[in-house]
Amino acid sequence: MSVPRSPPSPFSEPPAKKGKFATIDGDLEEEVATTEPAQGVALKGRVKQDVKKPPKVKPFKQRKPAPVDPVLKHDILAVLGWSDLPAWTSTPSDAASLGPRLWPRRGPEEIKRDAELKGEDLPAEDTITWEFTEAEFKVVGLTSHGDGIAAYPVDSEKPEWVVIIPFTLPGDRVRARVTRHAQYHSFADPLQIISESPETTKFPLQIKRDNSLIGCKYFGTCAGCQYQSLPYQQQLALKRWVLQKAMKNFSGLQPDEIPEVKETIPSPSQYGYRTKITPHFDLPKPLQAKIKEAKKAAKKKPNASNTSSTADASNQISAAEATVDGEESTIGEVSPEFDVPIGFEEKCRSRLLDIEECPIATPAINKAMPSARAEVKKNIRDFKKGATLLFRDCLVTETPSTHAEGEIEVDAEAAPVTKKAIRKVLQLSKDVKLKEPEEHICVSDHSQTITERVGKIIFQFPAGSFFQNNASILQPLTNFVREQIELDSREREEERYLVDAYCGSGLFSLTLASHFTKVCGIEIDPASIAYANHNASINGIDNVAFHSGASEALFDAVTQDLRWDGDKTTLIVDPPRKGCDAGFLKQVVAFLPRRVVYVSCNVHTMADNVGDLIRWSNEGDRAGQGYKISSVGAIDLFPQTHHTEGLLVLTRDV
Repeated sequence: MSVPRSPPSPFSEPPAKKGKFATIDGDLEEEVATTEPAQGVALKGRVKQDVKKPPKVKPFKQRKPAPVDPVLKHDILAVLGWSDLPAWTSTPSDAASLGPRLWPRRGPEEIKRDAELKGEDLPAEDTITWEFTEAEFKVVGLTSHGDGIAAYPVDSEKPEWVVIIPFTLPGDRVRARVTRHAQYHSFADPLQIISESPETTKFPLQIKRDNSLIGCKYFGTCAGCQYQSLPYQQQLALKRWVLQKAMKNFSGLQPDEIPEVKETIPSPSQYGYRTKITPHFDLPKPLQAKIKEAKKAAKKKPNASNTSSTADASNQISAAEATVDGEESTIGEVSPEFDVPIGFEEKCRSRLLDIEECPIATPAINKAMPSARAEVKKNIRDFKKGATLLFRDCLVTETPSTHAEGEIEVDAEAAPVTKKAIRKVLQLSKDVKLKEPEEHICVSDHSQTITERVGKIIFQFPAGSFFQNNASILQPLTNFVREQIELDSREREEERYLVDAYCGSGLFSLTLASHFTKVCGIEIDPASIAYANHNASINGIDNVAFHSGASEALFDAVTQDLRWDGDKTTLIVDPPRKGCDAGFLKQVVAFLPRRVVYVSCNVHTMADNVGDLIRWSNEGDRAGQGYKISSVGAIDLFPQTHHTEGLLVLTRDV
């Protein structure tokens, strides 16, 4: 593979001038100027000559890079036109070293020189750091994660390198600063959109930016959303395209085994839909330093007993928390407010962006955020470390709530204790009526019970547990699933069974129960089973039973206790992002339900799992009689973001 001759390579002959270049891992390798020995100088016996020997050049050392993201790998191959990526070797290949050659870092001296040449003020000494140089790129496609992908050399028919640039679209010419190198690609921070081009013929979709559609002032900085600048129909087309690529690249199936992907089901709400967000914050550095110093001092100070040692440590830490940068606070007084960013990560930077409002969150959440943020900043000295906040939308019931709006629970990492959760659900009222007209509040306590409605079915579950976070899409989603299970008119209506694996608090079990003779919901978490049974009770649904069990024996309740016939059974699978493990899939093949409906928030693991089910169910004597795909489509669960929800139906002839 040819490599551009300019700028010079740090792996060829070193230039006379010293310079620093970024390696694949972001380290700096220094080139040392060499001086050749003088020629034609007569030597007098063994007299030592004043001739400098060429210094040894430090060999290039490349650490083995992290594995390439398998989803991004296919996007890179598509742009470069390669069949596969070169294997990693200790000696850098052309591909592995191209990025660092093209975009070396600028050092402090170069930064000062450039400022002087441009007549700009010199930056402060302590702010000057090594930085990557800027370049102009042309974006030729989008990754499955919603970022622009540019090829180098620009406008070349045979590109040799790939640069990922967020918030850009196919056809854009953009000036960007390369921020880091990976094994076969680089990442860049967009600085300026130089021009936009409607000519995106090499990209399969026609994508055109419309900045008037942007609904958030943080778009382009916050890492949460990618598609706010696109018309909604183009967002839906992109998510269908992502699902098509996933089935092609990850299922291992032949093209004729994959039916045409249906149009993406739109979300009724494109903004104000998200019912749960979890902003987070870090402890201010001055406070971190004081607490760290106090802990060190407490450890060094000798004490008569462990009890007194513990007390002294606690007192010193409390004193450190009360005194920061010369400011003192006493018990009963309000600490001065810190400028503590509370929000989400910035794109291209490892720092938090302060977010006081999130347009994709529900109005109830945005209403509660200001007071909750102020409470954290006022009491920041009470925290020993950073924390995550919980904001969850909840319907108001006629029974008075003991929850005070704006109350904050700051440890989102601590899941509710199972026994406590089960005891709590047993104490819930079985008579649940929603307040009319419908009213929403924001809940921030993980152990608080959330109330949600899907059609006429009411659900209750712990605030800290999983439940689909777009309430507006749940009715279209369950309706679509219902349509898929009614495809075969030959099924006998008098005996139809439904198994809902990973059932949670019973979303699919309860919304589809009226279409089956009996329903069995299966879940690993006993607390979720307790809430699922509670939800069946408050909705008066009596043909549903819920069972908990280990993942390796999840089907025991169906095969050993209920002994249902697979030919009369439909299975719904809604697993976490990592998908189903091989043990669970083999249980499905052993039971062989007539139909499998797979709902997934990760279409790539879904494609992989479905490919395995089809292959394993058609092995041996069952060749040609196992599963085949009868329907596949995308659902827009999270508008304005790249996240794609997929739904796929497998059937077998009986």
